[in-house]
Amino acid sequence: MRNNIVRIAIIIILIFILLITYFSYYDYKPNIVEKSKIIKDQSINKELDKTVINLLIWNIGFGALGSEVDYFTAGGKMSVANSKEYVKKNLDGIVNLMKAKRIDFYLLQEVDILSKRSCYIDEYKFLMDVFKKSNSVFASNYVVKYIPYPFFNTLGKVTSGLATLSKYNIDCAYRYTLPGNYIWPVRTVMPDRCILVTECNIKHTDKKLVLINIHNSAFDSNGKLRKQQIGFIKKYMLERYKQGNYIIVGGDWNFIFDKKPRAHVLKTDEFIPYEWKPTDWKWAVDYKIPTNRKLSAPYSKKLTRVKIIDGYLVSPNIDIVEVKGINHEFKFSDHNPVYMKVKLKETSF
Repeated sequence: MRNNIVRIAIIIILIFILLITYFSYYDYKPNIVEKSKIIKDQSINKELDKTVINLLIWNIGFGALGSEVDYFTAGGKMSVANSKEYVKKNLDGIVNLMKAKRIDFYLLQEVDILSKRSCYIDEYKFLMDVFKKSNSVFASNYVVKYIPYPFFNTLGKVTSGLATLSKYNIDCAYRYTLPGNYIWPVRTVMPDRCILVTECNIKHTDKKLVLINIHNSAFDSNGKLRKQQIGFIKKYMLERYKQGNYIIVGGDWNFIFDKKPRAHVLKTDEFIPYEWKPTDWKWAVDYKIPTNRKLSAPYSKKLTRVKIIDGYLVSPNIDIVEVKGINHEFKFSDHNPVYMKVKLKETSF
């Protein structure tokens, strides 16, 4: 009996060692800076030639987090979408909302490419097919060959990231790895956070419009990762602004926005540190419309906890004309999109 227990224990240890070796060998290790491939529609050959532009940010929840579902990371049960039809229904709803306004630039998060959790649909290709007359860029921030949890319905293969779509020429685009990571071996199955930077030349000027698409860490119990991430973002955006450019940072900050200053102690539900914003830079946040819901259960307007974690930050040489959350009651994603109209100052055509 004792020998059998010892054999079983040895087998379990060997399996564990093999799994850790496998995950470590295939761990996604991007460079600190990588040039991103720009997919260009051949009919587009247009520099940015106007001062008023429209943007939309949206964490699309990999097309699988509609209002009907919960999710295991928040205390729910679902880990993988039930069917391709369900994901396609959400994606159709997402693009219909995206097309409802005249948008120049889309900054999207949680766009899956052939991942098990979204039934192996290439969502980036789907978006490019819908928005054909666009330049588009993608940057991976979650690449794992196989995630072995939850045990009874594993996440399996995941490839996901940030996507930026533009009606104007994207002249260059880069993926910047954000500092900080989880401890080994946990980091081998966790996202590798990044920012996706796209640059558009502004016609008749030597300036650029620099868009910074972000999605900061969510599972960060002591706030250490997010603190490092926003530190990097601040340094980078200030450097690009000093070069004379127009800077817009937008996406899923995974910090709660509030009009009032909050405690600086980082917590799981952390408010953006009030002193972090540089002087003269402006938040563009709709404080009336929640942008994210808790996924412990299907959405209920009366019962589900909601918060505002998606928004924009713009440089001093940009005026905010309008910012508006689009409340679709989390029908197609666990996030609501946020629309913004801005005017580039000190520029005329």
